[in-house]
Amino acid sequence: MQIKSLTVRIGGLLLLAAWALGGLSPQTAHAEGANDVSPEAIAFVQVPSVPILIDRFQETSLGMMLKDPLLAPYFEEASSTIDSLTTPLEEILGLSWQQIVEIPQGELVLAVVPMEGKEPVLVGWIDCGEQAPRMRLLVEKGMEFLKQQNAGEAYSEPFGGSTLHVFAPRSGGSYVRQMEFSYLFRDSKLVFATQKDPLVKVLDLMDGRLPDTDAARTLSELSSFQTIMRRCHAYENDPPQLLAYADPIRIFEAFSARNPQLGLTLALLPVLGLDGISGVGLSHSMSTEDFDSETHLHLLLDTPRTGAVDVLSLSSGDATPEDWVPSEATSYVTYFLDTLTTYEKLRDVVDSFQGEGGFDGMIQTRLQSIDLGWQEEVLPLVGDRLSTAQVVFPAELEIPFPQVQIFGLHVRDTIKAQALLQRVIDSGAAGEFEKKNVGQFIYYQKERRNDQNLEEAIAADRELGLDPEQAEQRARNRERQFRMQNAFSLNLAVVGDQFLLSGHPYPMELALQTMAGFSKPLNDDLGFKIIARRVDRILGSRKPAVVAYERPDNTLKGVYQRFQMADFQEDMARNAEKNPYAQNWNETLQNYPLPSFEQFESYFAPSGGILTDEETGLHYMIFSLKRSTD
Repeated sequence: MQIKSLTVRIGGLLLLAAWALGGLSPQTAHAEGANDVSPEAIAFVQVPSVPILIDRFQETSLGMMLKDPLLAPYFEEASSTIDSLTTPLEEILGLSWQQIVEIPQGELVLAVVPMEGKEPVLVGWIDCGEQAPRMRLLVEKGMEFLKQQNAGEAYSEPFGGSTLHVFAPRSGGSYVRQMEFSYLFRDSKLVFATQKDPLVKVLDLMDGRLPDTDAARTLSELSSFQTIMRRCHAYENDPPQLLAYADPIRIFEAFSARNPQLGLTLALLPVLGLDGISGVGLSHSMSTEDFDSETHLHLLLDTPRTGAVDVLSLSSGDATPEDWVPSEATSYVTYFLDTLTTYEKLRDVVDSFQGEGGFDGMIQTRLQSIDLGWQEEVLPLVGDRLSTAQVVFPAELEIPFPQVQIFGLHVRDTIKAQALLQRVIDSGAAGEFEKKNVGQFIYYQKERRNDQNLEEAIAADRELGLDPEQAEQRARNRERQFRMQNAFSLNLAVVGDQFLLSGHPYPMELALQTMAGFSKPLNDDLGFKIIARRVDRILGSRKPAVVAYERPDNTLKGVYQRFQMADFQEDMARNAEKNPYAQNWNETLQNYPLPSFEQFESYFAPSGGILTDEETGLHYMIFSLKRSTD
């Protein structure tokens, strides 16, 4: 079987799973699915063209990697496993999974519409193109199987030159009309809904029968939808391959009608100011002129902002990485925040529930055990920038998790911050710390040791009367648990204008080595320089509130190392003894060992992210560079 065909089929299967879970004004021509959706919709997803989505995916770095001949044995095994798992389904539906995932030939639309006094309804359609006969067979076979199982009642009726089919499932000896499934074929489209009435409304809109009203008649005419889609670049010449929209507040309202607990939560939203969230939307594009992939996410907020929505007082600044961030970082995120304003707004929100002084008292209670004053000593030192970096553990450390983070908080006064940390260490109130040196820098480490003896714990488990296999598995789990717990430690330092914190000494020492000049900083890394130039080009004179950077090749390296660890290999071998599918995969890995990581490293280029605080709300853009970027 050719790699390209397998890629399409497996990609299509993932898309099919997403389905299971789950016109316009001239300027909105690329979201035309919203033309046929009610403005009452609380959620909307559109794939303008499923074949184009798959083609664009194959042009991405990941898509090209999946077509690499070195991966052929694994795709063959994946296809074989899926064939075996879906054989019963093929016998029922008369189509293989490969044939099913090839059915979509055009637009895919899903929407959720509220119903008064009832659960919201799912409506949607799939353009099957030349594959419409195959879709008809698929649906007919499925309905026939359900009738044979006496799972419900089915009936049909004429509708606008077509035939409307309705299936009402049986529950407790009666038919549940609230859970019926309705569908019909309109040309090459399968149009469906979980209630008959919303389906009829969709068909009316498709036929141009619009409501006679001055308000928005379709989702596409809704101002919040238009604002979000416009900001998500949904109306440009090269349309995104995926569009989505949701109204979080109305989703709460729709589902709280029959859920008292959600109703209580809904009543709190105005108090917290969360009712100021007018909508959220995203677009996702692949293999564009500039990027391997590009995602826009926009949170639409009312003006003025109040309550919790207004608490996060984002600022902006120069996103040059701090001196401690190493070039080995797999990811790096820096946040600019007006911390004092954020603190005051958060205090006001909390105090509105707990009474005046409630928020400060809660924090001071937690700091009291280590003899620190919140307002007098800690708060004045907290700066306006927080950064985090993630690094991959070296394979030789044999740590049972691939990556670990280190956090860096800007402090306003280095001397006072160092004195405060030293006071906490010397007092012993926070436990016993060991002083460590890296070049001219100092950090403090507090090990987190499991006080229980491993041998004693395993012996106690044996007293439970478990069979030998269970006892062995429990002993292995105990040993791994002890190793993982003992791998963690608390590591603290104040260096320069940074308070550093990590859960393992490796990232702390790497950060201090970078500051000492022994390791290359991220700011000198070519990949980051390319991302930084792109960020400057995108923002122009504006400054970001958040900037993110990621090296997917380094992230993959951590996963790759996990596959090579003895624990993983042992688990695969044991699972193979009990599960035929696991046995097949284990044999495939034995016969075709994973290629070296370097053979796949070249497929991946750095990616970046930018959050901006704008007049209409918060906007986040994520982009991945093309492999050819230099």
